[in-house]
Amino acid sequence: MRIRTLATAALVLLAACGDDPILPDDLTQAERDLLAEALLQRSLDLAVPANAAGGPGAAIMEQVEFSVTQSATIPCESGSISASATVSGTVDTTAGTAAVDFLTTQTHQACVVSGESGTIRLDGSPNIVNDYGFQISQGGGVTFDGTIEGGISWSTAGDRSGSCTIALSFSGSGNAAGEANASMTGTVCGQGVSNSVTVGG
Repeated sequence: MRIRTLATAALVLLAACGDDPILPDDLTQAERDLLAEALLQRSLDLAVPANAAGGPGAAIMEQVEFSVTQSATIPCESGSISASATVSGTVDTTAGTAAVDFLTTQTHQACVVSGESGTIRLDGSPNIVNDYGFQISQGGGVTFDGTIEGGISWSTAGDRSGSCTIALSFSGSGNAAGEANASMTGTVCGQGVSNSVTVGG
């Protein structure tokens, strides 16, 4: 324990003299932002009607009141996400409006995501749970909010890897074409994340 404490103190001193060190089991802030954005994108892939063809959202606009449980596979750049979802809500077919609640469990399976900050592979540890809802107004406008929580294992293109918890909340708006703007706050791997993202389209 004393050796670990001394090593930690040494890293703190090094950080004061230059760039922040990246520990073998740690992500950079940019990588945390990338991970958070990827989790939000895949969550909305199940919810925004235009992206839900063949998934839990595909038939909801044909029903007045509904509650269904379905499974879907969400593709990543390589690998995939296995998702199960309980979807419930109400639809006013005359007004063309709807209110829908989603509860999904997503298990990442060698899911690779990439961005300007690099490439990250994600695996379930054990999974990510999304609890969110969205409202569709006349003309197809969509508003939504919810949470993303759970555990994930990650590895980078280099030799860093680890597992950590996710706790995010988000809200935003979009349209039936699958385009959405969202803001989110919370923690990824114990560090704060707060940013705005554009997804879909």
